[in-house]
Amino acid sequence: MAKRKSGALKTAKIPPPSPFRKNENTDKANVDFGDLEFEAAIQEYVKDSPVALLALQDINKRGGISKFLRALQYGDESYATTTRGEFFPEDGERMVYNATDVLSFLNDKVKGNQPHPIYGEYRPSKEKVKAAQTVQKSLPVIAHELFHYGTNVLRKQGYNVPKGFMGRKRGTGDKRISADILNEEAIIDFLEKTQRKRMGVKEEDYNKAAELINISLRAGDDRSKRPLLGRFKSTSGYEPEESPFAVLKDGKYKYTESPDQALTRFEGMALEELKKRNYARTKEPLKDTREKSFLEKLSRLNPFREKERPMYREGGAVNMLKKNK
Repeated sequence: MAKRKSGALKTAKIPPPSPFRKNENTDKANVDFGDLEFEAAIQEYVKDSPVALLALQDINKRGGISKFLRALQYGDESYATTTRGEFFPEDGERMVYNATDVLSFLNDKVKGNQPHPIYGEYRPSKEKVKAAQTVQKSLPVIAHELFHYGTNVLRKQGYNVPKGFMGRKRGTGDKRISADILNEEAIIDFLEKTQRKRMGVKEEDYNKAAELINISLRAGDDRSKRPLLGRFKSTSGYEPEESPFAVLKDGKYKYTESPDQALTRFEGMALEELKKRNYARTKEPLKDTREKSFLEKLSRLNPFREKERPMYREGGAVNMLKKNK
């Protein structure tokens, strides 16, 4: 470089581009970064679910969440409906979810109402918008579909979970297909209720929000409270002892698992599979070390109290990704 007499630089050469960045695919880098941002955001909803974490591990190994997940758009059949998300195990294990239609959904639910006296169109109140966001926000919906994906991973690996459509065809009248689907939904709904409780959302507030936007969540519609199908062949298509949820003693049918019991078993299988895949996470459920209030301590004396779910905390999105190579 040429120098002035003062010793200061007269000119400066710009270094050539790094050879490591020469063939960089910017679009791919942006997608990868978006996948990582998504994983960080979804953590709060899946960090206690080994089945959902198994789904993320499998998805990362196969190229990232952007290859499997798509937001529904205006014109899609399920857009602006109460269908919040869907999983398609027969179609590349893709997942879809409603992300941008809270206002569209509210407008659709009030067709026929009188228009606003000033604006000339229906405008939902702040309370209804907040209620829709409480009941229909995207991340819990995606976590729900990840559980379906994780269950399908267990299914393909030969674990004792319901077969669903594996080896079976739609439209054949096979009752076992619908029984498997209903049972799986009941188990996931139970998991979701538990997660809402952990995050401080009161179930009565959640139900009130649902009622405000005309979504029925009455006890009769609560799938997590329904007994799992499998006791009678007439309703499930299974002989009692053949059901994936049958508890056997000496090879004979004893009773059918509850959603809580089935979820515990699913989580155990997911932990086993994660261990096989060398996935960095907690091997045993963690104990709840929070300081208990007087009312919490008092409630523990109730022999009929709801059983607490185990916690499986792990180390965040970066920890999730580094074991995939």
